[in-house]
Amino acid sequence: MTAADDQLASREAKIRDILEQELQDGEDLANDARKMIGYLLREKKGFGPEDVRKGLAFEVTLGQEIFWSSADFLVSVNGRMA
Repeated sequence: MTAADDQLASREAKIRDILEQELQDGEDLANDARKMIGYLLREKKGFGPEDVRKGLAFEVTLGQEIFWSSADFLVSVNGRMA
């Protein structure tokens, strides 16, 4: 391996580390937002545990294509999900 190859490998490793940290920071921020929304729904809006479902995955069909999507929260208001 040449010095140029070592330098390139070191640069790639640094870039990989930065990207991994960015991904982790984004996930941490999303988790903090979920906690805040859960708190607001329970404490400020008065929803009970039976009114709020968390971390849902569901199938969406558009024409002939089927996709999966998700929702962090599904809230029941007067028996209707929103």
